[in-house]
Amino acid sequence: MGYLSKLHRARRAVFPSRYTDADPFKLLYVSPSEVSRECLRPRHRLHSWGLVEGGSWDTRADPFDKRPVPRALRRRYVEGADWDDTGLRQVFEQQRRSGLIPTAWGHGSFEARCKEIDRLHDSMNSDGYLTQEELVGTDGSNPLPVFDEINVDIGRDGRFVWCGFGQHRLALARILGLDEVVVVVQRRHAGWQEKRDGIRQGGTVDADHPDLRDLRDSDSQT
Repeated sequence: MGYLSKLHRARRAVFPSRYTDADPFKLLYVSPSEVSRECLRPRHRLHSWGLVEGGSWDTRADPFDKRPVPRALRRRYVEGADWDDTGLRQVFEQQRRSGLIPTAWGHGSFEARCKEIDRLHDSMNSDGYLTQEELVGTDGSNPLPVFDEINVDIGRDGRFVWCGFGQHRLALARILGLDEVVVVVQRRHAGWQEKRDGIRQGGTVDADHPDLRDLRDSDSQT
């Protein structure tokens, strides 16, 4: 992680308009109700963490709850449907046939995956949301657990947009009404980054947005 942080700082120094001033690997604690839109991103794009990007991508985000997986989990845990009546099997088989995930979501069978989701639901219901580091520990099996947290982008107006990883966790957190989940930000809209830059240049933090708390904390220490 130290190497990646240094790489980000170097990119920020050379391309200040393309990379954020924020720590790209910091964890934000947000209400799952605040992550209500989605714009799925390609996986394993390390250069996306800390990226600043303009354009209209944030206005094209779709409702997260309309994705097949969140719909299936709502049928299961809100409506009480059997797994075979949720539509999740079709999503599972589609992922398997695509060849992108040979054992869809890391499981060899649909039944095994459903049991894992049931365990995750029960764990989140009883213990709340745990970070990936809390779940895997520090045994070295996952040296960069931060990348497996719920990944989001931030639009020009500060709204969170789900963009990859953790959709089952986010969907369950929304269903269970949890107070908060942990997210890591991939990219920020240029309009939102302008707000951060303005605060750093002497502006006032006038909102309790999770992505502005580091600026509020640094201001209170000066």
